[in-house]
Amino acid sequence: MNPLNNDLSNLEWCLHQKTMDRSAALYGATENKPRRRKRNTAFVLTDDQVREIRGRYEEGDITYRELAEEYRVHISSIDRVINHRGWKWVK
Repeated sequence: MNPLNNDLSNLEWCLHQKTMDRSAALYGATENKPRRRKRNTAFVLTDDQVREIRGRYEEGDITYRELAEEYRVHISSIDRVINHRGWKWVK
């Protein structure tokens, strides 16, 4: 079998484990486990900052971008704070 040839006559139907074993033999893979990202447990914003961001935005005198720059976070973090998709426990 030629691994570079994807022609139907060259393909083989097999179980996932066999594919993983063959991949390990061919390419030197040492583990068959999927890699998972580590969850970031360090929050950049405090609960008080979240309340402050929500309050300031409700007053209507500041934009997402300005808040993101001031608190040194990504604009998507500000969006999650303001729309209660993040920091849901903060009232």
